Amino acid sequence: MATKDEQIRDMLLEELKKNKDATTAFLQEKATEIEKAVAKLSLRSFHGTYVGSVKRMISGKKGGRKKAGSKQAAPKVQMTSDLRSSINSLIDKQIKDARASLDKTLDARLKKARKLNRIEDFEKIHDALVKAREML
Repeated sequence: MATKDEQIRDMLLEELKKNKDATTAFLQEKATEIEKAVAKLSLRSFHGTYVGSVKRMISGKKGGRKKAGSKQAAPKVQMTSDLRSSINSLIDKQIKDARASLDKTLDARLKKARKLNRIEDFEKIHDALVKAREML
Protein backbone atom coordinates (compact mmCIF):
# COMPACT_ATOMS: atom_id res chain seq x y z
CA MET A 1 0.00 0.00 0.00
CA ALA A 2 1.26 3.46 -0.92
CA THR A 3 2.16 5.92 1.81
CA LYS A 4 0.25 9.17 2.28
CA ASP A 5 3.04 11.16 0.64
CA GLU A 6 2.98 8.91 -2.43
CA GLN A 7 -0.81 9.22 -2.63
CA ILE A 8 -0.52 13.01 -2.45
CA ARG A 9 2.14 13.04 -5.17
CA ASP A 10 0.04 10.79 -7.41
CA MET A 11 -2.99 13.05 -6.92
CA LEU A 12 -0.91 16.16 -7.65
CA LEU A 13 0.51 14.51 -10.77
CA GLU A 14 -3.00 13.80 -12.07
CA GLU A 15 -4.28 17.29 -11.22
CA LEU A 16 -1.29 19.06 -12.76
CA LYS A 17 -1.56 16.97 -15.92
CA LYS A 18 -5.21 18.03 -16.19
CA ASN A 19 -4.52 21.69 -15.40
CA LYS A 20 -0.91 22.82 -15.25
CA ASP A 21 -2.02 26.25 -13.94
CA ALA A 22 -3.84 24.89 -10.88
CA THR A 23 -3.27 27.05 -7.81
CA THR A 24 -1.31 25.82 -4.85
CA ALA A 25 -4.26 26.57 -2.55
CA PHE A 26 -6.55 24.35 -4.64
CA LEU A 27 -3.97 21.56 -4.68
CA GLN A 28 -3.50 21.85 -0.91
CA GLU A 29 -7.26 21.48 -0.36
CA LYS A 30 -7.26 18.30 -2.46
CA ALA A 31 -4.24 16.97 -0.54
CA THR A 32 -5.96 17.71 2.78
CA GLU A 33 -8.59 15.12 1.84
CA ILE A 34 -5.82 12.52 1.77
CA GLU A 35 -3.80 13.73 4.78
CA LYS A 36 -5.22 16.17 7.34
CA ALA A 37 -1.76 17.36 8.49
CA VAL A 38 -1.18 18.99 5.08
CA ALA A 39 -3.71 21.68 6.03
CA LYS A 40 -1.32 22.93 8.74
CA LEU A 41 1.42 23.65 6.21
CA SER A 42 1.76 27.14 4.78
CA LEU A 43 1.22 27.44 1.04
CA ARG A 44 4.91 28.04 0.58
CA SER A 45 5.85 24.92 2.56
CA PHE A 46 3.27 22.82 0.76
CA HIS A 47 4.51 24.03 -2.61
CA GLY A 48 8.13 23.35 -1.69
CA THR A 49 7.41 19.91 -0.27
CA TYR A 50 4.97 18.55 -2.80
CA VAL A 51 4.00 20.75 -5.74
CA GLY A 52 7.49 21.87 -6.74
CA SER A 53 8.88 18.36 -6.86
CA VAL A 54 5.92 17.10 -8.91
CA LYS A 55 6.26 19.99 -11.36
CA ARG A 56 9.99 19.25 -11.74
CA MET A 57 9.17 15.59 -12.27
CA ILE A 58 6.72 16.55 -15.06
CA SER A 59 9.13 18.97 -16.74
CA GLY A 60 12.18 16.74 -16.36
CA LYS A 61 14.30 19.56 -14.95
CA LYS A 62 16.59 19.31 -11.98
CA GLY A 63 15.78 21.27 -8.85
CA GLY A 64 17.87 23.77 -7.00
CA ARG A 65 19.60 26.99 -7.86
CA LYS A 66 21.10 27.63 -11.23
CA LYS A 67 24.85 27.54 -11.12
CA ALA A 68 26.83 30.64 -11.99
CA GLY A 69 29.79 30.59 -14.29
CA SER A 70 28.12 29.75 -17.56
CA LYS A 71 29.64 32.88 -19.10
CA GLN A 72 32.64 32.33 -21.28
CA ALA A 73 35.76 34.37 -20.75
CA ALA A 74 36.51 37.02 -23.34
CA PRO A 75 39.14 35.93 -25.84
CA LYS A 76 42.61 37.23 -25.09
CA VAL A 77 44.10 39.59 -27.61
CA GLN A 78 47.68 39.04 -28.65
CA MET A 79 49.59 42.32 -28.59
CA THR A 80 51.98 42.90 -31.41
CA SER A 81 55.17 44.82 -30.80
CA ASP A 82 53.80 47.76 -32.86
CA LEU A 83 50.65 47.93 -30.74
CA ARG A 84 52.65 47.65 -27.54
CA SER A 85 55.07 50.39 -28.56
CA SER A 86 52.25 52.74 -29.62
CA ILE A 87 50.45 52.16 -26.29
CA ASN A 88 53.67 52.78 -24.37
CA SER A 89 54.34 55.98 -26.31
CA LEU A 90 50.81 57.23 -25.55
CA ILE A 91 51.31 56.47 -21.86
CA ASP A 92 54.69 58.23 -21.85
CA LYS A 93 53.14 61.28 -23.53
CA GLN A 94 50.34 61.40 -20.95
CA ILE A 95 52.84 61.15 -18.10
CA LYS A 96 55.00 63.93 -19.56
CA ASP A 97 51.97 66.17 -20.04
CA ALA A 98 50.82 65.55 -16.47
CA ARG A 99 54.29 66.29 -15.09
CA ALA A 100 54.55 69.49 -17.13
CA SER A 101 51.14 70.63 -15.89
CA LEU A 102 52.04 69.87 -12.28
CA ASP A 103 55.42 71.56 -12.66
CA LYS A 104 53.74 74.68 -14.05
CA THR A 105 51.29 74.73 -11.14
CA LEU A 106 54.07 74.25 -8.59
CA ASP A 107 56.07 77.13 -10.10
CA ALA A 108 53.04 79.41 -9.95
CA ARG A 109 52.44 78.51 -6.28
CA LEU A 110 56.11 79.07 -5.45
CA LYS A 111 56.04 82.53 -7.03
CA LYS A 112 52.93 83.34 -5.02
CA ALA A 113 54.63 82.09 -1.83
CA ARG A 114 57.63 84.36 -2.41
CA LYS A 115 55.34 87.38 -2.22
CA LEU A 116 54.26 86.52 1.33
CA ASN A 117 55.29 88.91 4.12
CA ARG A 118 56.19 86.31 6.76
CA ILE A 119 59.15 84.03 6.22
CA GLU A 120 57.49 81.16 8.18
CA ASP A 121 54.58 81.04 5.71
CA PHE A 122 56.98 80.96 2.80
CA GLU A 123 59.08 78.17 4.32
CA LYS A 124 56.01 75.97 4.94
CA ILE A 125 54.79 76.35 1.40
CA HIS A 126 58.29 75.99 -0.06
CA ASP A 127 58.91 72.73 1.83
CA ALA A 128 55.58 71.30 0.68
CA LEU A 129 56.31 72.24 -2.93
CA VAL A 130 59.81 70.75 -2.82
CA LYS A 131 58.40 67.46 -1.49
CA ALA A 132 55.78 67.43 -4.23
CA ARG A 133 58.41 68.05 -6.90
CA GLU A 134 60.56 65.21 -5.51
CA MET A 135 57.64 62.82 -5.97
CA LEU A 136 57.77 63.43 -9.69
